[in-house]
Amino acid sequence: MNTNIKIRKATESDTDFIYWIIRTAARSGQDRGFIDLMFPDEDEKNANFTKEMMHSDIRSLFHYSNFIIAEDNGEPVAGMSGYYTPEINSDHFRDCFAQTQDKFGLSEEERAEMVSNVGTFIACFPGLLDNAWVVEWVAARPEYRGKGIAKRLLNTIISYGIENTGCDVVQIVVAKGNSPAVNAYKGIGFEYYDEKVSDEFEQIFGYPGVQRLVINKNDFSKFS
Repeated sequence: MNTNIKIRKATESDTDFIYWIIRTAARSGQDRGFIDLMFPDEDEKNANFTKEMMHSDIRSLFHYSNFIIAEDNGEPVAGMSGYYTPEINSDHFRDCFAQTQDKFGLSEEERAEMVSNVGTFIACFPGLLDNAWVVEWVAARPEYRGKGIAKRLLNTIISYGIENTGCDVVQIVVAKGNSPAVNAYKGIGFEYYDEKVSDEFEQIFGYPGVQRLVINKNDFSKFS
């Protein structure tokens, strides 16, 4: 693996790259994800809306400060996020989403259409466990995949969560059918917890739904 890879906390200057991470992770290897459906066929508006949530004073699962970045000679090449559910959870997402809709001046009809556009994805999300450290938004540039960088990032962000919060468990969500990712996560100790699937979800996104994997914090040290 390239020894020039360094891992650091994200800063506000990483906005564009973090947006790339979020959009790429949301697509799960397909042509589109829920980020693309907020405002269908309006890439710039989707980007601006997401970036507004990334910098909101409501710290949600989108916030830039949740992320760590891997860089090669100063160039960002991969990243992921982590957050603690007693501090960041679904309520924060809803509040941040609504606040951003306010800032964009969306009408009630536009808000309803936007919620409808992403509703199938949200309905298939397994939710957040109590007192959990959540790993999310995992993505690497194509040329940097398969080089062990994601594993280094995972070890870094999981270790941080276990050492700096009172979490009992770590959870991660992965596209059902993404065997390489599932196998990689199981290789560091994650186990199947549950899943949500639907025909409508598969028709829209190209895969059946999502699986939730977990690892007890006391078990992580056996694999790291």
